[in-house]
Amino acid sequence: MALVRLASVPGKTFFRLGAPPYVIGDVAVTVGQQFPAWPNIIDVATIDAGDLGAAQYLWYQPGVDPALVDTGETVFFARETTLGITALLAALTVPIKVKIFADNAFQARMTISPDVGTPLVFDFTNGPISQATVQTNPPFGWQNVYEFSAPVTLAIGVITVGIEFEAKVVNYAQPGGTPETNTAGLMYSILLDNFLVAPTVTEVQPPTITNPLA
Repeated sequence: MALVRLASVPGKTFFRLGAPPYVIGDVAVTVGQQFPAWPNIIDVATIDAGDLGAAQYLWYQPGVDPALVDTGETVFFARETTLGITALLAALTVPIKVKIFADNAFQARMTISPDVGTPLVFDFTNGPISQATVQTNPPFGWQNVYEFSAPVTLAIGVITVGIEFEAKVVNYAQPGGTPETNTAGLMYSILLDNFLVAPTVTEVQPPTITNPLA
């Protein structure tokens, strides 16, 4: 069976700092100021389609804006892809595993839209989603990679599957801190398994999120 992977590799994830839409050119970049204790997402399975490279920590610029360390900030990230598959002659269950790391907290939404059937929406969250949160004692949300399961059954006749992924990432306020002590970033990996043949993967840029987070 073929495995598809969508991960936080450079050049494929877009950001917005305010209301939608996402626009061409607002592409997330690899974080330059990484916190040494951040965990990694490591996928050991053989990838048949999609992103082969290692997942990277992303932000809308290489480091945290010094002017926003004290107040915290909220940034939205999104990616949209279309999978092309051989027309299904029988219903197919696709196990989906979503892995997310964020410093400090996140709310995420994934929408799976086959061309036959009804779109399915999955919501994932970790931590208070307020940038005014001041967290001084462990455990901290950024110490973990969070894993979620989202199985989908595709109907007979499906030939395309749209995938929308959006994450609202909140970097908490750190009064008196610095960009080096109040780092921020997002890392993710989405694994879709059990395809009979490796699908084609087409990026939709900029992404158009049907039901955006607020």
